[in-house]
Amino acid sequence: TPDGKVTYWSSNGPGEHPELLGYSIGTCDKTDIQRVVFTRITHPERFNEVKNIAPKNVNQYLYDLNGKKHSNTAELKRQCGIK
Repeated sequence: TPDGKVTYWSSNGPGEHPELLGYSIGTCDKTDIQRVVFTRITHPERFNEVKNIAPKNVNQYLYDLNGKKHSNTAELKRQCGIK
């Protein structure tokens, strides 16, 4: 936005309020952004199909980032094979 804010879609909500966790649109100051993860969604019409897919090859590191643990840049690079 012209005032330096960024509007984004997120699958996370405010950690202090678990009842608000979930998919939502958020806004923050551009200067507050530390890291960004981009996902290219090529078939959004297939989102609901995930309910019928059994999990295979679950990446434990990524799975645990879903509220079970935090990570840092060094660990992310190690897990992803980035030098």
